[in-house]
Amino acid sequence: MQRSDNLNNKMKITNYKKYIIPFLLIFFININNAFSASFTASVNNNNVEVGEQVQITFKVDKNKVSGFKPPTFKGFSVLMGPSQSSYTQIINGNVSQSFSYSYVLRAEAPGEYEIGAAQINVDGNVLRSNPIKIKVSKSKNKQQQQVAPGSSQQNQQQNQQQQEKTLSKEANDLISKHLFVRLNVNKNQAYQGEPVYATYRLYINPELNVLSASAPKQPMFNGFWSQEFKIDQIQYSGSETINGINYRYADIAKVLLIPQQIGNLTIEPFEMEFIVRLRVQNQKQRQRDPWGFDDFFDDPFFGGANYRDFKYIGKSATGKLNVLPLPEPIPEYFANGVGSYKFTASIDKNKVKTNEPFSLKYKVEGMGNLKLVQPPILNLSKDLEQFDPKFDENINITSAGMIGDKTFEYIIIPRSPGNYTIPSVSFVYFDYNQKRYFTINSEEFSIEVEKGMYQDINSNYSDVNRDIKFIKDNTTLNQNNRNFLNSIWFYIFSSLPILTFIFIFLYKRKKENDELNIAQINNKNAAKYAKKRLSGARKYLDMGSIPEFYEELHRAMLEYFSNKFDIKSADLSKDNIQNIMIQNGYESESEKTYKILELCEMARYTPYSQIENAQYLLTQSEEVIMKMEQRRK
Repeated sequence: MQRSDNLNNKMKITNYKKYIIPFLLIFFININNAFSASFTASVNNNNVEVGEQVQITFKVDKNKVSGFKPPTFKGFSVLMGPSQSSYTQIINGNVSQSFSYSYVLRAEAPGEYEIGAAQINVDGNVLRSNPIKIKVSKSKNKQQQQVAPGSSQQNQQQNQQQQEKTLSKEANDLISKHLFVRLNVNKNQAYQGEPVYATYRLYINPELNVLSASAPKQPMFNGFWSQEFKIDQIQYSGSETINGINYRYADIAKVLLIPQQIGNLTIEPFEMEFIVRLRVQNQKQRQRDPWGFDDFFDDPFFGGANYRDFKYIGKSATGKLNVLPLPEPIPEYFANGVGSYKFTASIDKNKVKTNEPFSLKYKVEGMGNLKLVQPPILNLSKDLEQFDPKFDENINITSAGMIGDKTFEYIIIPRSPGNYTIPSVSFVYFDYNQKRYFTINSEEFSIEVEKGMYQDINSNYSDVNRDIKFIKDNTTLNQNNRNFLNSIWFYIFSSLPILTFIFIFLYKRKKENDELNIAQINNKNAAKYAKKRLSGARKYLDMGSIPEFYEELHRAMLEYFSNKFDIKSADLSKDNIQNIMIQNGYESESEKTYKILELCEMARYTPYSQIENAQYLLTQSEEVIMKMEQRRK
């Protein structure tokens, strides 16, 4: 009996372990996640005199934070702060995200002070910064201790602010000579559609102590189709001597630009924000050697000297590009291709049956503006039904442009038997190197279509005689003695059509009323349903899931117009929707709606990577729905 109890106890302990061990693992994982973020405090100088200023910064290596609570600054007065900044930090080529709060304090009385811990909320966890100790000694400058007769505290503050402005200006002038951004464009004149390569390059004097660098905003390339080269880490790739000073340089952004407009286009500058640490000397030293510039280079680690951190905005120059129009006359079958291309065609089968689809492909390969090349135009027999082409791209973005291939696939379904010809298609492109147009004609294909199982019923009319029976000419007639006219069956059968008509009329009336009620309800709630769909599309956009975003946006717009105008699913085409909108007085919104639906359909085949375009399309969709609902009210 005792052995049985011991066995049961062991089994219970084993069962507890099954639950306790996973629980402990989850607990320690959460603890690790909670403390994975660091929250630190730093000060630019922890040994100052009365009246001097000190900058203290609280930094967390996360972007999404809340509930910041600063400590008390005993012994100091707050001149500025908190100044908030969110930026991408680059240290030795490594990129990280961070958020910081900065204060500028002034020491008021001598003594040793401890700035306590600040608090911040990160992912639901409260983090505390490290405390900071600062020693404040009496001022050695009597001019700081004595206040001239008639002066006020306000005048002192104004003088200090003026000194701070002068200090910042001197720092800005010094940094600008040793840190700057340049824009390099491989050409200053191009044809419309011709690829242009732009590089933003950062130059830094290796002796300059740059603590952090960030790009708060990216340039907008208005008038261009743009594709940015992804740079995971900024690496200094070489050095260059400019005006006798040796600089390290690194490419911070590379962009392929394809001009879409003619005339003089502007390439916007690239702007970066830096935190630079400089040595600051007292007033007497600065009069003899402003900023101690020579000492700065002799002592890059600032051993024993006072230093300050300064924010500096580095900005490249603005680029100009003269865009020439394509030569006139532009050929009829110009496919918007600018570059150097090859053009081929292929078909998957030459012999099919009616209602059996086959595939026709046109392939464009080469170098230029491949993503902007349009599909060829087909002129087929009316008995060959064609569908909108699908896109398949295999493109690499290089400094010379887009290199690769783009395939347009047409699905064609023959509806009647016979022999058909797929005519040759002309592909016209402009070669900007040779400055002329080239035309490539595709191969011509012959298709043999046999009668299939599901042939059109109209073709069976020739067999109708087999369904007609012979008329008998030898017939014997017998007299019926029963009187049907006055029987009950006569009245029943006579009234049956009227009763059937009344029943069908009432049934259809009820069905129409029910459908009308449903249509009215759907019309009333169309915007409500659409907003839910658009909210789902926005979530995909925030996650960077661009294909899912376009699919959800397309579904939201179709569902809205289906509910708004009671359109059946089979009739939900962009052309039909546009016609119905015009008929109902929404002509001003119809063109914008058609464009939205067209771009969403195109996105199923063309990989869109620019989130700005997706955000703009979402805004346009919301605006269309809002304007239509406002007019309805």
